[in-house]
Amino acid sequence: MKHLALLLLSLLTLLALQACGIDPDKVATHEIYADDGQVITAPRSLTFAVVGNTFGTLGAEEDKDQAAQGRSSASDKLIDDLAAQLRHERYSFLVLMGDLVGSSSGKAWEAFDLAMRNLLKGGTEPESPRIRMPVVPVVGEREFRGDRFLQGFGAAFPEVGSNIGYNRVAGWYAFDCKVRDATWRFLVLDSNKKALGPRWKEQLYWIPRAVENGEYDHLVVFMHHPLLTLVPEGQANHDGAPAELLEIVEDSIGLMKLRAVFMADPGTSEAYMVGGRFGTLHVNAGGGGGVSDDLQRWGHVRAAGVEATQLEPIFDMTLLNTFNEQAKAHAFPEVILDAARAERSYEGFPGVYDSRWFPLHGYWWVEIKGHDMDVIYRIFDGYQATFTDVYRIRFTNDDGWRTGS
Repeated sequence: MKHLALLLLSLLTLLALQACGIDPDKVATHEIYADDGQVITAPRSLTFAVVGNTFGTLGAEEDKDQAAQGRSSASDKLIDDLAAQLRHERYSFLVLMGDLVGSSSGKAWEAFDLAMRNLLKGGTEPESPRIRMPVVPVVGEREFRGDRFLQGFGAAFPEVGSNIGYNRVAGWYAFDCKVRDATWRFLVLDSNKKALGPRWKEQLYWIPRAVENGEYDHLVVFMHHPLLTLVPEGQANHDGAPAELLEIVEDSIGLMKLRAVFMADPGTSEAYMVGGRFGTLHVNAGGGGGVSDDLQRWGHVRAAGVEATQLEPIFDMTLLNTFNEQAKAHAFPEVILDAARAERSYEGFPGVYDSRWFPLHGYWWVEIKGHDMDVIYRIFDGYQATFTDVYRIRFTNDDGWRTGS
């Protein structure tokens, strides 16, 4: 009976490969930073970048709006900026937070490889000899489109994920980094509850075993869908999956070990402080340029059981200052100004950053030294086609989270 089940599963996998039109042998491979369960030592410091929604350039209609307002596309410029930072050996790895391709097809993965050739180790050779970095890939919802068994994702990132047997691909895994006198555990989760089907329960079973071992000081979680977001379309706590995952994580770890949660489904950039200075920083790193979403400055997130929340106050003030500078330089319409500032002609209650004029594209980078963690937002100015570090928040054991620009 067991052999029959194995044969049936192999047949289903073969049919899935034919249905999604992917030949894994033709998908370019990219080097992952760490295998599940691996321990890596970074004696002095560990620095990495985080971004999601890098699946391509903006659509035709958005391109039209963008050109009319004199802005450049974020996607290609972001890759160029990351590659430029690598020339100074700034980053150890890049966390790609999902929605790497528009859908999982051979052509889409070929386009991904071509776009990332100057950035990621493996794959196509770069345009010229240069430093490249490994990747920590996270599964987004687009990786499941036309590919419910994630064959394209697994081919692009060989050996990724926990070993769940039968040649299946898992989007969840964990690894440790020892930095000076501290050990940081990184937990990558797959928040696509419906797409996973029965595999969802396999992941829930695995999580406590991945984090209950207390031989680490701090925990960082990466998953595609956010628990919290103030994007008006309401993408918070998708299918209840983020809350379910984080509840199991927090029930399985020591008190106040969860330092940060990175997400990336909405096409914007956000920061929230949950639980006070010694609580957990929630970061939305969805500003990779594939999509652009409007962002409220405060409001309710009832899908996550939160009646009232707001962006981390210093982060919000930083965005508002940047918005005001761009508005003055590029003559934003009065209605756009009023909406962001929640004043005069604007009738809504929460202030709203309009993504047609002020898209929050950019990426986050993180530096860890011992028990200290700095999280920096590097915003993209589409009018000047430049990136600037505008916001910094730091965790230390003594003071918890403290902000600064």
